[in-house]
Amino acid sequence: MGNPNRPVAGERIQRAQWVAEAVRLAGEGWSSRDIAERLSKHHSTVCDALNAEYERARPTDAEIRAAREMKRMRLYRGLQKWTQVRDDSIAAAEANPDCLPDYKAGELVLKHEALIAAVEGTDAPKQTELTGRDGSPVPLSLENLTDEQLERVITSLAAEGADAGSAAEGGGSREGA
Repeated sequence: MGNPNRPVAGERIQRAQWVAEAVRLAGEGWSSRDIAERLSKHHSTVCDALNAEYERARPTDAEIRAAREMKRMRLYRGLQKWTQVRDDSIAAAEANPDCLPDYKAGELVLKHEALIAAVEGTDAPKQTELTGRDGSPVPLSLENLTDEQLERVITSLAAEGADAGSAAEGGGSREGA
């Protein structure tokens, strides 16, 4: 008899149409399960189609390198221009004590240098500090660790000189244990 939920031949839409609709809905924030239900498709079919579409739309490594090189060259041209403006304003200020140098040009030179370093990957690594709520330490939960993982944590702490002996023997004050 067939599947009563499946649309009849005249109502079926082409793959390209439903994939385009799935991409549009995903862009609006719909979950893949909701999209599958809306399009009368199986969840895994929608996931596979979305993944294939995203992979197809992803730029190639060569395209990424070309875009990065284009941005780098544009930054170098801007750096050259603003360096000349800065140097000219410094020369004018040296020639005429009443004339102030163009500090904005100097700031833009520094900004261009920082952007070029970021694009080329030569800037200093950024340090990130993770904290819990209100700047407090991140809570560490040992409840979901396996015995082997817990033993490695204890061994590591003991090697660092921490007093982990009482925790390993159950000397801690855990209620309900």
